[in-house]
Amino acid sequence: MKFNIFQKRSKKTLELPFSILQKALQYDNLNIKNNSTIIFCTNLISNLISTLPFSIYYENEKGNKIEAKYHNAYKLIQRPNVNETWTIFINAIIRDIIFSGNAFIYKIINKNEISQLVRIPPKNVEVKLNGLEKQYYIKNSQTLLTDKNIIHIPSFFNYTIAGGQSIVDYAKEYILTSATMQQYINYFYNNSPFSRYKIDFNNSEFRDLSKDKISEFTDFFTYLASQANAGKPLVEYKGVKIVPTDFKDADISSLRENKTEVEKDIATLMGVPFALINADASKYQDLSMNFLKIFISTTLSAYTDRIASVFKYSLLNENEYDNYNFEFDYSELLKGNQKEFVDSVTNLQKNGIITINEARKELGWNTTTEIGSDKHIVNGVGVLENIIQQKNKE
Repeated sequence: MKFNIFQKRSKKTLELPFSILQKALQYDNLNIKNNSTIIFCTNLISNLISTLPFSIYYENEKGNKIEAKYHNAYKLIQRPNVNETWTIFINAIIRDIIFSGNAFIYKIINKNEISQLVRIPPKNVEVKLNGLEKQYYIKNSQTLLTDKNIIHIPSFFNYTIAGGQSIVDYAKEYILTSATMQQYINYFYNNSPFSRYKIDFNNSEFRDLSKDKISEFTDFFTYLASQANAGKPLVEYKGVKIVPTDFKDADISSLRENKTEVEKDIATLMGVPFALINADASKYQDLSMNFLKIFISTTLSAYTDRIASVFKYSLLNENEYDNYNFEFDYSELLKGNQKEFVDSVTNLQKNGIITINEARKELGWNTTTEIGSDKHIVNGVGVLENIIQQKNKE
């Protein structure tokens, strides 16, 4: 049987490396979710926030806050709906904000009272503005909803009345660059015959090759190097030389170093210190209090403050706005460094940077009405008195 190895094959039977590369570089959710830095940062942010205690508090006339366990909203955030606990529910909401820039929650109302909160996937919601009023259209249906039915939590990035933008979109160029580098490593270096060899026609019987013929040869040798022919030898034919490509370890090492720098940029845009990504999990509890507080204030609080604020104006009546608030409790997150935390707050108070009542609030305690509790004190005296003493010594 005569087999013409240069017979043009159907394109359907070939999967060319450059076409695979092209597909891999498409900016879609699959590619985003497969980026290791995006996965880590998303898991870190969503999992940390979902484990924080979240509740509604009533502030009395003395400024002390009391957990409002009697309020209907308290029951809702303990168990948003019959199928999900708060941890599962809010974890999904955080991921919606990260990947889509918006989270949507449907309020099930029973007897004029909100009985359940149900997440709606952002891809199923279209937001339109009617003046300043937001209208929500559920795709594949004729349903029109308003803020009476929907809780809309937009991202803080590129925020407009209609919604926010995904932080992942901000990192788009870095994700694509990282994917390009990874695909180079995968398809053009890691033990692939196609990446290890080049085809030399210079001294072969094939002369004056046309563009189409070169393309046909490319298809053929690509097919030989595909997974379908894994383990089979490459045979030289009619003077065609199969020449090993000399890759140096330094080349790939440099590429990996550059890829690490790109991943650092992605982590920075996500608001996650790259040190956390490389840190041993067993050492998390040893992270300094200042490090954790910076991470909380610059990243986590951006999500928790937004959620607490939206919940306040979506679940409470107008006459409750002044006295009721939703809060995430970070004390559990800082518990592993509690001594360092207490010492830090104490030093701030002793140095006159914060008052006694401000210190008590930092520690999660109620304020006091004792004399001097709202004054800045240094070494046992007020800041002004302390300055006077220093001047007198001079």
